[in-house]
Amino acid sequence: FETAVRKSWSNIPRNNQCYVKATELVFADKNGSWGTPIIPMQRAAGLNDIGMVAWILDMSTPEFPSGRQIIVVANDITFRAGSFGPREDAFFEAVTNLACERKLPLIYLAANSGARIGIADEVKSIFRVKWIDDSNPERGFDYVYLSEEDYGRISSSVIAHKTQLDSGEIRWVIDSVVGKEDGL
Repeated sequence: FETAVRKSWSNIPRNNQCYVKATELVFADKNGSWGTPIIPMQRAAGLNDIGMVAWILDMSTPEFPSGRQIIVVANDITFRAGSFGPREDAFFEAVTNLACERKLPLIYLAANSGARIGIADEVKSIFRVKWIDDSNPERGFDYVYLSEEDYGRISSSVIAHKTQLDSGEIRWVIDSVVGKEDGL
């Protein structure tokens, strides 16, 4: 942005002009989510704890020499591949609402990998697969499940239903993964 603004001044004599001042916008609360307000903050780059960043820019241009503001919001591709989870969605909404409330232009710089589809680590490390054909997994699977012992340890991280095999073995078929961590 600064390079483009500086170039717009190239035919107009100005000395030591500050063309662009950027102030990062962050959640007011460290654990910010839906409904959390956005506040300005001066901090070093790379300290964000979500996959989106935003700035309010004060720009001096030939059209607005006394300055004008815009808001820029972008995915941080270095944070979980720039994927979108619930906190990123809430942040984007809050930044968009701020731009609308202040009637400021909003520029969205998109560089992301889409929705964040994760699975809880506590489930990923122990779930098992009921293959259609144990000797040929390429044919697919019937369901994923937990042993009775594993289900007892992590039952709060899954929604599952109980099934019993003819052998008497009890399996907990996983219907949904809830997980302990928010935003999977």
